[in-house]
Amino acid sequence: MMKIYYGVLLVACSVCFYILYMNGLMSWNNGFERKMRGSGLAFENDESVYLKQNMNFSKTVIDLLNAKNCVLGFIHIQKAGGTHLEQLLTSIKGLECRCPGRKRHGSCRCLRPGGEPWIVMRYVGFKIKKAWPCGVHPDYGVLSKCIPKLMHYSFGEDFNPQVLLFTTLRDPVQRYLSEFRHVQRGATWGNAKVKCRKAKKCYDGSNWIGVSLSNFMKCKSNPAINRQTRMLADLRSTKCSAFYHMSKNEKDRFLYNSATKVLGEMIFFALTEKPAESQFIFEKTFHVKFNNDWKLFDTGYSKEYMKNVSSEDIQKIKDINYLDLKLYQFASNMFAKRLKYFEELSSEKPKETEIMKHKKGLNVLQKNWKNKRMKSKTRKANSVDTGQ
Repeated sequence: MMKIYYGVLLVACSVCFYILYMNGLMSWNNGFERKMRGSGLAFENDESVYLKQNMNFSKTVIDLLNAKNCVLGFIHIQKAGGTHLEQLLTSIKGLECRCPGRKRHGSCRCLRPGGEPWIVMRYVGFKIKKAWPCGVHPDYGVLSKCIPKLMHYSFGEDFNPQVLLFTTLRDPVQRYLSEFRHVQRGATWGNAKVKCRKAKKCYDGSNWIGVSLSNFMKCKSNPAINRQTRMLADLRSTKCSAFYHMSKNEKDRFLYNSATKVLGEMIFFALTEKPAESQFIFEKTFHVKFNNDWKLFDTGYSKEYMKNVSSEDIQKIKDINYLDLKLYQFASNMFAKRLKYFEELSSEKPKETEIMKHKKGLNVLQKNWKNKRMKSKTRKANSVDTGQ
């Protein structure tokens, strides 16, 4: 009888202990998850990210000419059509930028009629009087932190405008190849202002000039990989030390979820492949008109170069830039929804896309490209000889 009693008691104690242990474990896990969310390390499922985007585009409309307390900030992603877009942005009716002579980096003054600034980008100069007022190709986090300080320094501590960031995205394969060709000429954007990126050299002596596509793709620390996702992700929510210690899967999910959230909350973004539609959305979003229409800039060189890239290499480019491909698909879906909203709202359609052919022609462009490459090699050799 006593044995049965002790047996039942032991079972009861075991059950109680198990319940208490599981409750404690669940409580600890919940606390850990809250801590992770607070530090920016929690991840959401892709589906929930899509569902949480704000689709009420009526809230993303602003009278840019009269919104004296709003400043646009352009996130210029390398080789995504940003230079062409910046030139177009200087010719908005009523907000024309004053650029003495030829447009040069940091030479333009872009002010409203009342003297208030309305945009921060490479061409625009402020009190500091230099190009790239927030650094070379700053990412989302760097630009978000810089613009308020820039406004205080240039217009006084009392000037605290609402900062509205926007960007332009490009087909990831085309963008990656365009950056590869640019790097072959010696451009690596070593001074780019981004957060939580360790500087790692891909090649001995940082010799990128003339690098092959195969070696360019093999470099795992190549900043060209998933550059669009990386530049839009908000890394202000976590410490770099915590980011460095994430696994690759954790980093990828963090970057993608953050980039889609940032992009979904942007008042505007453009797609390089859809200039007429992008102009239409910009004009309806900000109640402005451009003096010059957006066009699809086509040199013919990209198409010609693509003929020499094998289908295997194209697939490799897609594989290593899978985050950018996924982000671009997300952006395309969001872009289509915004376009449909403004078409229905205004009962208008965007103009047909006009392709702007380069007047020099493909042969001249190829010759100029080879000359620039040779000049880059010469500059590199001279810098090595002189010890610079």
